[in-house]
Amino acid sequence: MAPPPAPPDDQDARKAMRSSASVDFLMREPAWIAERLAQCKAVPTALAGQGARYLEQAALAGEPEAMVRYAEGQHWPPSSRGAMADPSFDRWRRNAPGMMRRALKAGYPEAAFALMIAYQDDGGFHAALIPNDPEQAAVIGLLYARLYGSQSMEGRLRGMDAASQAIAIRQAEAMHREYFQGRRFSGSAYPYPAFLPPVPGQTTHDFCREP
Repeated sequence: MAPPPAPPDDQDARKAMRSSASVDFLMREPAWIAERLAQCKAVPTALAGQGARYLEQAALAGEPEAMVRYAEGQHWPPSSRGAMADPSFDRWRRNAPGMMRRALKAGYPEAAFALMIAYQDDGGFHAALIPNDPEQAAVIGLLYARLYGSQSMEGRLRGMDAASQAIAIRQAEAMHREYFQGRRFSGSAYPYPAFLPPVPGQTTHDFCREP
C-alpha cells in the first residue's frame, strides 16, 4: 500500500485560501456593481454634482473613510483629468498626507494599504505627496499583514539588518494594539472607488463615470 500523500504545507494552504477568496470576490462583484449603479441612479439631479464637495467636507470633519477616499483623489474623475487645474488642488495637496495618517490612527484599516503604497513608491497622486521611505513602508506593510492575516508582507524585511527588522516588527505590533486594539479584518483591504467598469449589458450612470 502506498503511503498517504503528505499534507499540504502552510504555503499551499495560504495559496488555496487566496484562490478561494478571489473566486468569491468575482462571484460577488456583479451584484456589488449593480448595487453601486442603483445608488448612483438614486442620487437626485440637483445633488449629482455635489459629491466632491460633500466628500471634502466629510474628510475635513475627520470621518476616516472620507479622509482616505479624499486623500486618494476619489473626488476627481477616474482619469484625474483636470485635477491639477482644480482650484481645490493645493488644498487637497496640503491636507491629504495628514488625513491618511489620522485615518490610520482612528482605526480605519484601509488606511494602512494607502499609506503602505505611499511610502513604497509614487503610484498615484496621493503616493507622490509622501516621500518614499522603505523602513516606514516595511512597518506599515507588517501592520497590514497583521490586520488582514496576510503573509506576503514578510518579504519587506529583506535587505534590513536584524536590528532594523526588530524595530519594524515592534512598531507594527504597537500600532496594531494602539490603533486597532489587536483586531483582525476580512474583505477588501483597499477602499475601491465607487466607479467600476459596468458588467456586460449594463450602462453606468453618468454621475459615476467621466464628466
